[in-house]
Amino acid sequence: MTRRYAVVAASVFVVLLGLILLATSVARVEAGEVCVVTRNGAATGLAEPGLNLKPSIFGGLACFSTRMTTYETVADMENNISKAQYIDYPSKGKTNEGLNYEVTYILQYHLPPENAETVYAKYKTDDSINENLVKARVRALIPNTLDNYSADKLYLGDLNVLSDEVEDLLRADLESQGIELDWFELKKPNLDNKYEEAIEAKALKVEETKQKVLEQGLAQEEAERQRIQAEGDAAQQMIVANQQAEAAIVAAQAEAEKTTIQAQAEADKKELSADAEAYRVEQTGAALDANPTVLEWEQIQAIRDANVIYLPSDSGVLPIMNIGEGTPTPDE
Repeated sequence: MTRRYAVVAASVFVVLLGLILLATSVARVEAGEVCVVTRNGAATGLAEPGLNLKPSIFGGLACFSTRMTTYETVADMENNISKAQYIDYPSKGKTNEGLNYEVTYILQYHLPPENAETVYAKYKTDDSINENLVKARVRALIPNTLDNYSADKLYLGDLNVLSDEVEDLLRADLESQGIELDWFELKKPNLDNKYEEAIEAKALKVEETKQKVLEQGLAQEEAERQRIQAEGDAAQQMIVANQQAEAAIVAAQAEAEKTTIQAQAEADKKELSADAEAYRVEQTGAALDANPTVLEWEQIQAIRDANVIYLPSDSGVLPIMNIGEGTPTPDE
C-alpha cells in the first residue's frame, strides 16, 4: 500500500512539474500586439498573437501594440475631455512677424508588425515610441513649419492647406523610423486677444470692401442690362415702324394699282360699248340699205310703243300728240 501511494505521488509530482515547466516556457501574445523575441538584449525574431514558446533564461519578449494609437494636444489639460491614449500641452511658436501663437492638433499612428524589430532597436516600449519618437518629432516639426507664415495666414488662411503640409512632412519622418501615420489634423491656432481682435477687424473691413465691390459690380451689371434692353426695345420699335411703313406703302401701291385697273376696266368697258354701238348702228344701216321696208316697220313699232299720233309730211312722219298724256279719263 505504501509503495502504491509512493507511485501515485511521484506521478502527480511529474505531472505538476510538467505543467509548471509548460506554463513557464509558453507565452501568450494577445491580438493587436506583436512581441520581439530577444536574447541578451538583441532582437532575434517575432512572436505573433497566440501561444509562443518563451525564449531561454537568457532571452525575453518585448511586446508592442499594433493598434491605432492617438496622441492629442489640448488647450486645457485640467478640464479636457480627450479620449486619446496620450494627451499633451499645445505647441508654441512665433509667426514670421514675431507674434506668439499656440496650436493644438491630434494624430493617430500605428506600428506595422513587420517593423517591430527595427523599432525595438531604438524604442523599447510603446511609451518610448510615443514620447521619444512621435511627440518629439511632431513638436519640433509644428513650429518649424508654421513659423514661416504670418498671423493672418495662421488665423484666417486655409487651415487644411497648413494641416496637409505638416501631415506630409510628419508622415515621411515617422515612416523613416518604422511608424505609419494614419491621420493628422491641425486645429486653429490661438494668438493674443488683441491681435485676434485686430485681425478680425481687418478681415471685417476686407469683407465690407468685397461686399461694396460686389454691389458696385451688380449695379454696373444691372445698368448694362437696362442699356442693352433699351437698345433692344428701340431696335424692336424701329423694326415695327419699318414694317408698318412698308405695309402702308404696299397697301397704297395695291390701292393705286386697284384704282388703275378699275379705271382701265371702265375705259375698256366704255370703249367696248362704243364699239358695240357703232357696230350695231353700222349693221342697222347696212340692213336698212339692204331692206328699206325694215325702217318703215321700226317706225310703226315706235309709234305704237310711244302712244303718239304721227302725221305724214313731206319731211317724213311727225309726232303731233302723245295720246297717253292727253287722253281724258272716264271721270272727265
